[in-house]
Amino acid sequence: MSILKDKLVVARKQHICDLCGSKIENGESYRYVVDTFDGFSANKYHLCCNQAITKTFNEWEMCGEHEDYYLTSWIFEHIEDRLHSKGIITATMTDKEKVEEFLKLGKYEIPRF
Repeated sequence: MSILKDKLVVARKQHICDLCGSKIENGESYRYVVDTFDGFSANKYHLCCNQAITKTFNEWEMCGEHEDYYLTSWIFEHIEDRLHSKGIITATMTDKEKVEEFLKLGKYEIPRF
């Protein structure tokens, strides 16, 4: 995967976040990323969702896992697993609320078996 563009943008119109699926409102800052994984891809993320992606990558690297690419479903699976392990997630939370709660969690501890 190659990153062709990665910049902070202020929305001039409403968009949909490619991680949580919630609206990025007019005037809201968001991250715009264009890459070439499996073709051409242009993605828009709330700033909190972008932080959640970074946090997830950092936690995966702590466990010895590293990917040069990801699917948003993998990111959300990790977020939901972490929230479930802390007893936080509820069925009524939006995906954006899950991201915001995930960012409040403390340092990740590698599970010991």
